Amino acid sequence: MKTFLTFALILSVHISFISAHTAFNGPEKPAPIKNSWVKSEKGIWLGNYNTRYKIDKKNNAVKFSVNGTRWRKASDAVWQDQQGRWFCIYEGKLMYNSDGKNWTEVPDNKWQDLTGKWYRFDSATHELEEPAL
Repeated sequence: MKTFLTFALILSVHISFISAHTAFNGPEKPAPIKNSWVKSEKGIWLGNYNTRYKIDKKNNAVKFSVNGTRWRKASDAVWQDQQGRWFCIYEGKLMYNSDGKNWTEVPDNKWQDLTGKWYRFDSATHELEEPAL
């Protein structure tokens, strides 16, 4: 818990800096219907600063890469969606933060990456899902 609180403090400072230097103007597109999700083939989504993220199911952690080839475990990994909200996976739950202070569980486990593509975190299997075509 101490690590999470320290992380939240660092994140709030980071969010203040980013919000002063970043503008998000993408409108939120409608989310896919409830039953249209399938396991993501690549399992990779785009986060802030052109960083790619994926869920390492073996270690139950999030990994990140700046080039798409070398992946590192990201302890306390956070990423932004298209609207500038911050997300993380904490204790097997997808959490979001839009004010730099309070983390809230995402009830439907969905978010849009920076390109506008929807993803869903399956908290039961710890897998990434995307809309079925």
